[in-house]
Formats: sequence, C-alpha cells, structure tokens
Amino acid sequence: MAHRLGRVVPIVLLLASLILAIPVATAAPPSGAEASATTAASWLRGQIQPDGGFAGFGGASDSGATADAIIALAAAGIHPATVISSNNVDPLTWLGTAAPAMTDPGVLAKVALAFTVAGQPVPDGLLKKIGQSADAKTGWYGPSFYGHLLAVIALSAAGDDVPAAAVAAIPAAQAKDGSWGFTGDPAGAGDSNTTALAIQTLEHMKASPDSVASGLAYLATLRDPNGAVGYDANSLAGGGDANSTALAIQAVIAAGQNPASWQGVDLITALQSFQNSSGAFQFQPAMPGDSLMATVQAIPALLGELTPTRPLVAATAKEAATAAAPLPGCELFVETSHNLCEPFGAFWRAHGGLAAFGYPISEMHEQDGLLVQYFERARFEWHADLAGTEWEILLGLLGAETLTADGATTAAAQPAADCAFVENTNHNICGDMRSFWESHGGIPILGYPLTEATETCGTEGCVTTQVFERARVVQRGGEFDLDLLGSGALDRALAR
Repeated sequence: MAHRLGRVVPIVLLLASLILAIPVATAAPPSGAEASATTAASWLRGQIQPDGGFAGFGGASDSGATADAIIALAAAGIHPATVISSNNVDPLTWLGTAAPAMTDPGVLAKVALAFTVAGQPVPDGLLKKIGQSADAKTGWYGPSFYGHLLAVIALSAAGDDVPAAAVAAIPAAQAKDGSWGFTGDPAGAGDSNTTALAIQTLEHMKASPDSVASGLAYLATLRDPNGAVGYDANSLAGGGDANSTALAIQAVIAAGQNPASWQGVDLITALQSFQNSSGAFQFQPAMPGDSLMATVQAIPALLGELTPTRPLVAATAKEAATAAAPLPGCELFVETSHNLCEPFGAFWRAHGGLAAFGYPISEMHEQDGLLVQYFERARFEWHADLAGTEWEILLGLLGAETLTADGATTAAAQPAADCAFVENTNHNICGDMRSFWESHGGIPILGYPLTEATETCGTEGCVTTQVFERARVVQRGGEFDLDLLGSGALDRALAR
C-alpha cells in the first residue's frame, strides 16, 4: 500500500526530527589563542542590544562600540549579519541606520572598516565625509589624532587615495621616546594605544620604518612583570591591561614579529590571563567585570588580525570561487583552498560534513539577496527572515535547478505499492531509496522527490538514480552517493 506524505506537514517539525546520520569530518583542535577567541566571540554575540547595536560606556547602543563588535565578530569568522537581536535586527542594519547622523571622522572610519570587513558596501557619502574633514594645515582628518589614524586606514582599505600629507603627519607627531599620544602632540605624553595604532597605520601604508622601530621600543618599556602592556608609564604601576596588550600584539604582528616570543615575553599568554570564565575579557584585575571594550579588542589580536581585518565575505561569485587565504576563526580546506566560516561551519558539521556536502568550493558571498556558500554537493543559504530559528540555514534547490538547466521534464506519477507518495510533487520514494531518504535528512537535506527512481544497467552493473529538490541520489551496488550538483550550480552562477 502507498503511504502518503501530505501537503500540510510543517517543515518546522520535520527539521527538528530529521537528522542526517552521516559520519562527520573532524578538524584539528584549535590553538589555545583560537579557543580563547571563539569563547570570547560566543559571549560577544550575546551582548547585542534589542535594537541591534552594542552598548558603549553609557549603556545605550553606540556607533563606535557596534563597529568594534562587528570587526571582532568578522575576525572570529562570524558574519555580523547573522547575529540577530531579540527584535530581529542585526548590527550592520543598526549601524547603517545610524551612519547618516555621524560626523566624527574617527567614528566614521570605524563604521567604514566595519562594513568593509563584513564585505558590505560602505554607506553612501561616509567616505566623502571623512575626506572632507582633512585639515590642510595639520594633514589630519578631523581634530583627533587617534581618529586620524583610523581614517587613514579606513580610506586605504576602501581603495581611496590617501594624500601624502596625511601619512607624513604620523611620524611628525611622534615623541622623542618613540611614542604617540592621543592628542598627537609630540611634546605631550604618549600612550601604548595610540602608539600601537600608529605602528599599524604606518605598516599598512608601508611608511617610516624608523618610526615603527622606535614605537616598538617604546611599547617594550610598558610591560609589567607578567608581560602585559600598560596604557602609559604612569598607569604601569597598576599593571597592564587587556586593551593595551591586545593593541600591542597587533602592532608587533604588523611589524612582522612574533607576539608569542617578543623580546622574551609571550604577549598572547599575557592577554589570555585577562579572560573571565564567561568568555569575556576584563580590563584588568582591578576592574574584573566582563568588558565589551576589552573583549572586542582581544578577539582580533588573539587571531593575529590587524586593522583592517580582512573581508570575511567575497564581493562576487567569481571572487568567491577564487582560491582563498586562511581566514581567522574559520577552517581552511587545503583540498579546495576555501574557508568554512560561521554560520555555515556549525551546520556543515552537524548535518554530515564532508560525506554529505563535500568540500567548500567557494567562499561565502551574496547572491540574489542571500548569503550563500557552495560545496561540492550543496549550496548553503542563510535566510535573514528565518534568523534565530532552526531553519535559518537552508540548502539550495540544486536538484530542481539541475533539471531546469538540463531541460528535463517529468510527468506526475501515481501512488505505488509499498512506497511513500509525496502529494506535493506527485512522486514516490520506494524501497532502499526511501530508507536512505528517511535516514539522511529527508526534506531539509534532500527535499521532496522530483522524479521517480530510474535504473540503468551496463557492463559495470546497474545504477539507480532519483532526483530530489536539493540533491540527486545515486545507488550503485547497494551503496548510496550524492552527485556533485554544487559544482554544476557554481559553474552556472559564474556564467551569469
């Protein structure tokens, strides 16, 4: 007798009950620094405010804090658009809404960097505002030297030309002891935070190596007995702090040196000592509470990322299909030279990994308004309208797309004995194929059947094939496999 799968079975319930039972590929365990960053990022994503922003010192969502959080999440391999608040708002949306009212060049630069690292277009007019803030006398963007440094990096990262005067203003502001201060006055007191950012900026612009060397020598004077870096000479008596240590790590890396063995000190271990049991970082033992500001600074540093952090998302399918360099917080598969990042990494591992989906064959990118990534056997899609639910990640309908691309047409079938008849598509799932379908993901992973199972026989034996919405299943000698429909789908996307 035929068993009917009705039209009104909620896919929500099926998603909860149908789990793919294919062995999961295992990755090498993360390093201590990576594990610390992952734990910190998990804490950070839980700090999103209902409006989609992240809180500054005043408790309300703040543009600078939100931009810093986006940069940290991207550094950890988490696409910021997939971090959703209780009111279903992501931080990029919040920041984009707040951007038109911003005027401070330093804050504007942070916002530009946040959109750049997320692989998103910088909001209209934002870079122009930064450029218009240039002071012809000082060469600075805006009144703040620290903001000027951020502006130089942001404009360069966005591909805009940075005037020589803006770069020359950086070594001109360096004090005799090798430091830079927040005010940019070479006669004033320097600090580790501004010095570390100045070093990163000069290295990013490939300028003034002597100034960089002097800056590093200054940073070395601010280490406490545990190796942590303090804000300045006056504060060092109270010990180093997480923010200063993290920025120093980035400066050391920018200069091509190893922070784990920098002048006899392990800056990475020193930074990890500030991590609380929650995963967040404290500022220093005298202020032991969880600090969002310390946490967002620590995450990129632990992962070896500089300012600006590399874009997490490719801009186009062509760019996404190009062999990629390793991204922090992600797993790079050397077999295909592509990264597996969040949110797709957790889904890939939980639902069968390599055996089910194959290797990644593209980076994450936007296609038809969705965040997608291609694998040998599948296309993962992140659906913003389903964010926060079990089904926010769906598999593309590659079986249906392949039939269309091949110009194939299929006639409706009648219910067959001892089969499951799917009324939605008027096709049967029978015998061993039905057992495979039920035990390997059902609707969420394979989808409804679009054809009947067909058998073809040759000199090497018989092969049974059936096309489902999301896959084409092949049975050879009792063994099942999924065809590499993802590869064909990516080829079609590249040809568009």
